[in-house]
Amino acid sequence: MKYLIVSLVFIFSVSSFSKSVSIMNYNVENLFDTLHDENREDYTYLPYAVKKNSAKIRKYCLSLSKKSWRKECLYTDWNKDVVNNKLKNIAKVVNSYDGGADIIVLQEVENENVLRMLVEELGANKYKYYSLLEGPDVRGIDNGVISKYPITFSKLHRIDLGSSSNRPTRDILETRVNVDGKEISLFANHWPSQGGPSILREHAARALVKVAKNSTSDLTIALGDFNTLKKDRPHGINNHVLKYFYDAHTEALNQGVRLRDGSHWYRGEWSRLDRIFVLKNSRISKDFRGFKIHSMPFMFKDLEWTDYSTGEVTVYRDVPFRFDDESMQGFSDHLPLVFSLNL
Repeated sequence: MKYLIVSLVFIFSVSSFSKSVSIMNYNVENLFDTLHDENREDYTYLPYAVKKNSAKIRKYCLSLSKKSWRKECLYTDWNKDVVNNKLKNIAKVVNSYDGGADIIVLQEVENENVLRMLVEELGANKYKYYSLLEGPDVRGIDNGVISKYPITFSKLHRIDLGSSSNRPTRDILETRVNVDGKEISLFANHWPSQGGPSILREHAARALVKVAKNSTSDLTIALGDFNTLKKDRPHGINNHVLKYFYDAHTEALNQGVRLRDGSHWYRGEWSRLDRIFVLKNSRISKDFRGFKIHSMPFMFKDLEWTDYSTGEVTVYRDVPFRFDDESMQGFSDHLPLVFSLNL
């Protein structure tokens, strides 16, 4: 009987230290509420009733460089029904992965108000913790975190672009989550877009490595929309990030996981803008078989694209179903990533 008790205690001790956790990253593409935030250029995402008689808003919209942007800014009716449907649709995507990942990191969230609205849509009893800190992005989009486990720390880390840009970029959001006594540090990123030169993203890479490489948490992850393509020169990820982090996508492929070509589609090509990196000195098993690009049939549609310079029409099959404010259908132009593992 003594040996049986010892064996049972040993089995219980081993199992009690094995904790499965799932982490999702998702660029939700322009998740705005219906209110204007001071010192933010959020005019496109306001109700038409608010902006139709505003000379200030009209002046701003007409100052935009592209005709399509001007039209969208002037006439988009981003009202409560639109926002509510956007929230329901994003929640449908999130919940389609195992009823919702344990921790969700989001890009392109306007503010804490609309993040809280998403938490309520997902179920406030399910996701009791969330964090969003306002950064300097002029459009007003930020990183946010939603969690089933307690968030113990949040901080923004500024990316200094120096003389490379006269506009501030989105900060890195550091969030620490306590999962049954294990600490996970998350560094949420949304790097400068492909509309700017590669040097901007290299500045972001240097900033990320500086703040994250010495983390002492049990698990440290850098994740988000890194807006980086293979052709980038200099290449911030290859030159800096991969010196200290594993790329979950690459490691999963090496471990035999079958993955689609990317999480973002643009004019016929898939790319890996969205990434999950795991700090090499994290105290976890280096098993990346839990990494996936999450997709369900409802998240795709066929897209007809016209090259107006030639008049040629191309039909692309199964591209991410972007949200449309008029039909109130669709989700995002990105697919979510998920990394599930045992701590």
